[in-house]
Amino acid sequence: MKNVMLSPSLFVGNLLNIEEDIRQCDKAGADMFHIDMIDTTFTTITGLPNALLPAIRQVSQTPLDIHIMSATPEVYFPTILPYCENSYVVMHIETAKEFNWLANQVRQAKGKPGVTLNSTTPVCAIKEVLPMVDMVQVMLCDAGREMKIPGLKEHIYHKIPEIRKMCDEIGRPDIVIQCDGGVTFEMAKLLMKQGANSFVLGRDSIFAQKESVSERIFALRKFLAEE
Repeated sequence: MKNVMLSPSLFVGNLLNIEEDIRQCDKAGADMFHIDMIDTTFTTITGLPNALLPAIRQVSQTPLDIHIMSATPEVYFPTILPYCENSYVVMHIETAKEFNWLANQVRQAKGKPGVTLNSTTPVCAIKEVLPMVDMVQVMLCDAGREMKIPGLKEHIYHKIPEIRKMCDEIGRPDIVIQCDGGVTFEMAKLLMKQGANSFVLGRDSIFAQKESVSERIFALRKFLAEE
């Protein structure tokens, strides 16, 4: 099985005991921690506080996968960039102004810039910024919203091979394609076959399950390795 990067979303874990979730994820060899930094650009809720980043670093050195859901991602930079070395900082193509400049700021801080496509944004929107990024994150729902319409997520799957082809055409097969938004075990396997190689894990996969978080991560890796 090709390398698949699993990124548990701490925002949907146990907010009263995030440290235990972190330790469970590290025990199972999670590749990254998905951190949602959210203002009200896309939704009415807000995400994890910036002050959580140094607290995470006190208990784990696992890379971060910071998803900035904001029209002004640069506002978060003073408190994010000091902790982004070897980590991804992903911004929305729909709202981030001067994207190349923002990506360069992340790169100068030894981070890995990424771009996010909302569920209804066409793949062509990222063509000009693709050479600047190390990750393309594909939302399987509207950012900050749950998508309960049966079968609707499957209409987004076609984006994955299109993006993979674009990456290959510019000589960047190394670009990570991540899927975010209610990813289940079965969805992850289907999307992996389409060319995705990173998945944000939430309540539909590892959290709020009968088994422990670490047991679910081990089970998902085993499931993805099976033919």
